Amino acid sequence: FYGVIEISSVPLSVMNQFKNNKHWIKAYPELFGMVKMAFALSFLLVRVVLWTPFYWSFFANASMLLYSSENATTIVILALFNLSSLVLTFLQYYWATKVISAVMNAVRGGERKEKK
Repeated sequence: FYGVIEISSVPLSVMNQFKNNKHWIKAYPELFGMVKMAFALSFLLVRVVLWTPFYWSFFANASMLLYSSENATTIVILALFNLSSLVLTFLQYYWATKVISAVMNAVRGGERKEKK
């Protein structure tokens, strides 16, 4: 699953290319908007919706392995691995709140333009 999770990096890279070339945004504003939405949807789908059940199943298994291990080196490695994977997962959730906020602002901005 680790390779699949990176699929949201493709629209992110395109979005960053737009941001690095501001004249592209002016020339292709609709395309830029579609790229941003493609990133938001792919990020939320892959890194939150699909990742969550996979991760918690993995975390439970890794925790059982940690609990049942008798080797000190294995315990340290698994403990660090579990801790880092937990931190990175919650970082994904934090980024998801940022992505959702950006989508909501874009929708609200579109509503304001339509009302004017």
